[in-house]
Amino acid sequence: MVHGIRDEGFIDGNRRRRELRGTMDPAPVPGRRLRGAIPLVILSALLVLFALSVLFDKKEPTYQDTLTAYRNRDYANAFKDFQFLAKAGDARAQVRLARLYSKGDGLPRNPVLAHMWNDLAAAQGNKKGAREWKAKRRR
Repeated sequence: MVHGIRDEGFIDGNRRRRELRGTMDPAPVPGRRLRGAIPLVILSALLVLFALSVLFDKKEPTYQDTLTAYRNRDYANAFKDFQFLAKAGDARAQVRLARLYSKGDGLPRNPVLAHMWNDLAAAQGNKKGAREWKAKRRR
């Protein structure tokens, strides 16, 4: 340093000798430290994605599986699955859900919701839904 001005190209002699002997770490190379961290970050991200896919890999219910649950009097699961299928537009599930509401199997009776689901099934051309919808209208 001369008169308060630093000379960028100057390395003092002691520092240069220590670097040559290996007692002093060389100046850090930009990005060198990150080379080992990048594969670790990628591996961690893949591990998290795999864990999430295993946790949330739930198959959608089928009508036959749900009907089997209904026939085995597992009304809670049958209701949940029929409701999922009915909201997805399955007319058969809409009729079954209407029956659950009209009979009160596993849930409180609700003739209004039963009529609504029968009406939706009938609008899709389901004959059972149309028959039950007409029978309810006659009462």
